[in-house]
Amino acid sequence: MRLGKNLVNKSIVRKFVNFSFVFILFFSCFTFFYVERTRAAPTIKVENPEFDSTIYDKTPTIKIFYSDIVGINLDSVVFYLDNVDLTSNATVSMDGVIYIPPSNLTIGRHTILLTVSDTLNNSTVKSGAFIIAKSISSIEKEVGDIDPYEIKEIIIDDGTTLPIVIYKIIINSKNKLNNTNIFIANLSVDSVGVTEPRITDTDIISVGAGYSMTYTNNLFIYSYFNLEFLSNGTSIDESDIDSITINFKILNSWIDSNNIDKQGVRLLRYTDDSWQELITTFDSEDSNYDYYSAVTEGFSLFALVGPEKFVEKPIVESGGINILLIIGVIIAVIIIIILFLFWRGYLYIEK
Repeated sequence: MRLGKNLVNKSIVRKFVNFSFVFILFFSCFTFFYVERTRAAPTIKVENPEFDSTIYDKTPTIKIFYSDIVGINLDSVVFYLDNVDLTSNATVSMDGVIYIPPSNLTIGRHTILLTVSDTLNNSTVKSGAFIIAKSISSIEKEVGDIDPYEIKEIIIDDGTTLPIVIYKIIINSKNKLNNTNIFIANLSVDSVGVTEPRITDTDIISVGAGYSMTYTNNLFIYSYFNLEFLSNGTSIDESDIDSITINFKILNSWIDSNNIDKQGVRLLRYTDDSWQELITTFDSEDSNYDYYSAVTEGFSLFALVGPEKFVEKPIVESGGINILLIIGVIIAVIIIIILFLFWRGYLYIEK
């Protein structure tokens, strides 16, 4: 009986030790993850307008939401629009900030900045910008569902006369996209309000003896347009897309009248407050249009630009005039020196 009792006691002790070990391990892990999460600063999500987006509403409802595991310190919330503190004019809650401008915002670029802290003084700062533009014309195309790694070709211009420069878009998707559609808006050139586009150029190129090619660095803007790609009514994350090919056309009458180098036409994308030059290919031409394609990684504001052609300038004549002038000056100096030496008596003519 004593042996059986000892065995029972050892079994109970073993179970208690195992339970204690599991409990301590679980409690340690829980404590570790809880402490790590309480060290994390609040997360901020800008719902409207999205950063780097182009909108057309001059009084947009600005919505910014935040969250934190230990709670938000409302006294820490500060909201700026265009570098002006408008916290007292906004609706501030434990969930976020909502602000509606009392009057129309100007056409162009606008900045947002929000700071928020939790009750443990962990703080987060979120800043970015959006653009208000004037739309001249727009078109929306239903695309439907796109399967993972499907290459979807979307015909924008089906041969009818549309005031849209894009005639086809090819999307290579990474993930499943449901109920998609594309919105394209042509924008007024003088209403975008961002820095003017620039492309890489070379000032002077030698093309042979006596001639040079001078690049004027004049960029002509053919069109600004905004592209939005939506799934179930919300913007698609760029990580869901592998590549996007934009096919566009330009009137060759515009190219001829502005002396544009058709091989230098570029599609530029405005992202992160700067213009990104996209790889642009001249594909073909007909009696009315020149056709191009460019590859981009996302949708936003775009600009179609064309540089003025290199100007061929002869340099022989100007070089000849300079040489004759130099020779004439040298001869004049020699004559003056000789006359001075005769006058001083250093030179004389024997009789």
